[in-house]
Amino acid sequence: MPTETPLYDFLRHYAHSGTARLHMPGHKGQVIPGDPLSAVFPYDITEINGADNLFDETPAAPRDGVIAQSERLTARAYGTYATLFSAGGSTLCIQAMLALAAPPGSTVIAARNVHRAFLNACALLDLHVEWVLPRYEPGSLVGGHVDAGSLASALSHAPSARCVYLTSPDYLGCISDVKAVAAFCRQHGLTLLVDNAHGAHLKFLRPDLHPITLGADLCCDSAHKTLPALTGGAFLHVGNPTFLSRARGAMALFGSTSPSYLILCSLDRLNPLYETTLPQSLAHTADVCAELRRFLEQHGFPCTGEDPLRLTVEATRAGWDGRELANALREMGIECEYASDAHLVLMIAASTPAEDFSCLKRAFAALHPRPASIIELPDFTLPPAVMSIRDATFAENETIPTAQSAGRVCAAAVTACPPAVPVVVNGELIRNDDIKILQKYSISRVKVVK
Repeated sequence: MPTETPLYDFLRHYAHSGTARLHMPGHKGQVIPGDPLSAVFPYDITEINGADNLFDETPAAPRDGVIAQSERLTARAYGTYATLFSAGGSTLCIQAMLALAAPPGSTVIAARNVHRAFLNACALLDLHVEWVLPRYEPGSLVGGHVDAGSLASALSHAPSARCVYLTSPDYLGCISDVKAVAAFCRQHGLTLLVDNAHGAHLKFLRPDLHPITLGADLCCDSAHKTLPALTGGAFLHVGNPTFLSRARGAMALFGSTSPSYLILCSLDRLNPLYETTLPQSLAHTADVCAELRRFLEQHGFPCTGEDPLRLTVEATRAGWDGRELANALREMGIECEYASDAHLVLMIAASTPAEDFSCLKRAFAALHPRPASIIELPDFTLPPAVMSIRDATFAENETIPTAQSAGRVCAAAVTACPPAVPVVVNGELIRNDDIKILQKYSISRVKVVK
């Protein structure tokens, strides 16, 4: 039987074994006196005997190495058919999901509030996109909701589409109705892919809003965003057994052949927490966040979004520019996750120290709302696509001032932040109205096809 942390146990044993390391990496596990980072070097290894191989496929027999054991423990916690580790973030998982569900040249129905990793994957795989505009927040193209009803029109325009792609939660903490979208996909024979990079914690809150629970076929989580894992640690969750035999191969197609064992170990170290302290800690943190949300609103700083662990302040409704608000908080020792003119995003986790919550309260108590200055966003409609995403991405290009880009073809998506609704994406024609929105987000230069 595997231990709760099979990979970590192997690394710890090897680190103290005294073995002569005549293999990669070049630091040989040596500790540099006085350097606090070097303490992890003995645990940083390559695929030596007994360490398993992240992308190894053994058709004749099931994998049973330490990574495979750890992945099965994580799959059990998330209730999936399989969960595969990624040391390349959700970017690698997004690439793999699309490779599994959408053959080259096919069409994906996608909510427009995507991460640029999605667009890059579409370029690599030569995929076409039928866009669905989310019902976005007033004054912003960063966050929004997608429901099943908005997909029907997209499907009528792209009846040969193979899958639907959602980003939920998005950067503002907006959570779409994944359950209803999953039912729509089943009804129409579509595969549902969900970029849940910002929602790894949702499985362990009540109600359980994780996309796999709600019916997604494939889903990615960035464990490092909301759980105590190292940056780059992510999961590809398989909710449909149809994809089991090909999932690891799809990950291997894009993943580094030298994945970080430190990142993988941090994912392994989460396993004992799922059924012990993590649910209780997350529930407590969600309660604290709810109280903080009430506190902020009582002090004139309204919040939006459904993610229980994200405080998204509607800055303009409080009379502030979000970037100005972020600077004010920075001067009081608080660094936010994201700020635009309209919003300020504060990401909370179970690991957030209690003192940070107190610091946040003190900071907002010292700030004062002003008369609301709601910013009207110019009407946004999808720009016409005149080239494929792939052709535009790999075409010869140049970077020019945004003000001079009318009539040019976008060569690289431009957006306020990842993920968010791109104003224009690769292959779309830039219009005068698009320029106004780009300038609203202080995007002064764009890359266009020559």
